[in-house]
Amino acid sequence: MKKIVIFSALLLTVTAASRAQADTLEMKDGRLLNGQYLGGTQRSIRFQIHSQVKVFPVQDVLALTFSSQPESRQGASGFPSQSSRAATPTPEASAHTKIKHELVLDPGAKISVRMLDSLSLDSSRKGDVFHGSLDSDVRVNGVTVLPRGAQVNGRVVRSEQRRNGATLAITLGEVRLDDQVIPLKTSNYMVQEKSSNVIDLDLSTLRIVKRVRDMRIPYQSVVEFKTLQAITFYQDQ
Repeated sequence: MKKIVIFSALLLTVTAASRAQADTLEMKDGRLLNGQYLGGTQRSIRFQIHSQVKVFPVQDVLALTFSSQPESRQGASGFPSQSSRAATPTPEASAHTKIKHELVLDPGAKISVRMLDSLSLDSSRKGDVFHGSLDSDVRVNGVTVLPRGAQVNGRVVRSEQRRNGATLAITLGEVRLDDQVIPLKTSNYMVQEKSSNVIDLDLSTLRIVKRVRDMRIPYQSVVEFKTLQAITFYQDQ
């Protein structure tokens, strides 16, 4: 089999390795994922695990190991072409050959999300997960790549109260399309408030402290994020 070690989004090195029964994707966080490589670009890799097709950013991948196949030329993307993977293409491989071209959602694209959970400064903690759905289509060159209503998941990145005010901030982590999970890296949506003029006497310390009223990101509210990295999609013929 062949092993592609990924040093950066633009540098790929191919080395020989022993025979295996499935392609293996080695992630920089230590995970080893077994499945089938479906294609890739300089920015992302499409990899099927069981019945799920996932898109992984190249910068998160350490190595890609292929099952043993006859030597063949590489595709234009720098990865071995799909035709070199097997003498008789699988249904998944045949479907992949129908891809017309790739669509790239550039950094800075707006993503509007309708909240399906309610978050508050009092009850939400850093790391808590929230759920939502896309409030509008996300398009590239007039083509819808993320449809309205698609499920999104995110997390709380800040929930803190200080003397001069408080901050509640969230970010997106992924969007789900049928059986496909697409990782997202977005800007934060943030709610901030300065301390109010209401004061209390803290009996334990005999100090006067300011209070901040509870801040919320309500259920069914619409919040907006911006992508921080490119996401590649494929349009079938």
